[in-house]
Amino acid sequence: TSLFGGSVRCVYETVFITNWSMVSELTGVFWTSKMMSFTLKNLESNIPIIYDAFYYGSDIRYQPCLIKLISLIKAFPERKFIIAHSGGYEVLKYFLHLREFNNVGYDLSFSLQYLYDSSCIKDIIKLIKYTSPKNIFYGSDYPKASPKTQYETLHKIANNLGLSNEDKNGIFISSWIDFTRIS
Repeated sequence: TSLFGGSVRCVYETVFITNWSMVSELTGVFWTSKMMSFTLKNLESNIPIIYDAFYYGSDIRYQPCLIKLISLIKAFPERKFIIAHSGGYEVLKYFLHLREFNNVGYDLSFSLQYLYDSSCIKDIIKLIKYTSPKNIFYGSDYPKASPKTQYETLHKIANNLGLSNEDKNGIFISSWIDFTRIS
């Protein structure tokens, strides 16, 4: 993703927006519900939204807001929402409040490495255990996190949970592709 909020891919000299990222601490924007609704209404309806849900820093004004996110998910049920970092140290809260929505996926970038030696790892394991592998995505957040460490940690968790090779392949590769596919 970029600081401007969109991830792009170039195909035959044509640029397609493949997802839209809401990262308030990078842009310095306090996303009100009205601003988010306006932004989402003006983007194509099939573009997935990546919602940065990693709580970080002392400026609380620019932290993620689960209540606003739930309002957006309900207001735009046709859109897919990806919870970047799976909610960080609030992963259990995000998991419990969002599990009823089929259009929500969880990206595990950075959280596995950053939270591994904390009690939060149990919550991450619960998320992986009780969420469809079609809605769980490997990520590294390189250079802030080591892709190798992220991979090894997730692979160890998946093996300990007894996930099938098909489920592991989904989490590491195909689930992201399928979930973010623009029809």
